[in-house]
Amino acid sequence: MPLQLLIATVNSRHFQRDYTPPFDNHLIINQTKTNTPPTQPTTFNYPEKGLSKSRNRALQHATADLCLLSDDDIHYAESAQRIVIDAFNANPSADIITFQTQTPDGALFNKRYPTRHRRHTRRTIMRVTSYEIAFRTASIRAAGLRFDERFGLGADFPTGEENIFLLDALRHGLKLYYVPAPIAVHPACSSGSDFHNPELIAAKGAMFHRMFGAAAWLVSLAFACKKYRLSPVGCRRFYALMCRGIAAHRKSQ
Repeated sequence: MPLQLLIATVNSRHFQRDYTPPFDNHLIINQTKTNTPPTQPTTFNYPEKGLSKSRNRALQHATADLCLLSDDDIHYAESAQRIVIDAFNANPSADIITFQTQTPDGALFNKRYPTRHRRHTRRTIMRVTSYEIAFRTASIRAAGLRFDERFGLGADFPTGEENIFLLDALRHGLKLYYVPAPIAVHPACSSGSDFHNPELIAAKGAMFHRMFGAAAWLVSLAFACKKYRLSPVGCRRFYALMCRGIAAHRKSQ
């Protein structure tokens, strides 16, 4: 069962690093303003920006039975390709499987990973990072799933595109699983948890409104009470920023 790594990069950064991911098949979406010719047949250049746009281009061009999302700063365990393929072989009903990330020193990433294989729910998808997501290409296309291009780095709301994508998959009846196996390597930090950035805090509110509708006001209040200590602002200001994001998303609909 062939697997394709779908790499999102900007201004050819992927080609400037001294690292080749241990996968047999790569597809690269390079967002660039220059007319850079492809460096290989599986590279596609687009004069646009936005991570979700890049992911959707990758979905458009993917050719393998299985795909794994990736960015241009991710490293992998040498056994990552085999782990992903084996997981789908062991779970023939799975449409999407998510995995774990390690830090460079070998510790698991800084979030609470379950220790056992399990089905995903609306709650558990909130802890998934995009480069931990693998899927059956045919399932995604049959459901007509796409990333919401208003969300993700480089978009109006710079966070949450992977969580929205997974929730949309659940709503379309796809089967999502988690397998407790580390495949990716990344430093223990994430752009999605930089709560010193007011724009990101507001974007979290917009994300919750996209996912949960009117319940976003309560979800955002709970989130603000839990996360405001990670920011330089108080809980009231944190929540106000999230409400601003909710209002902005309502206006964009």
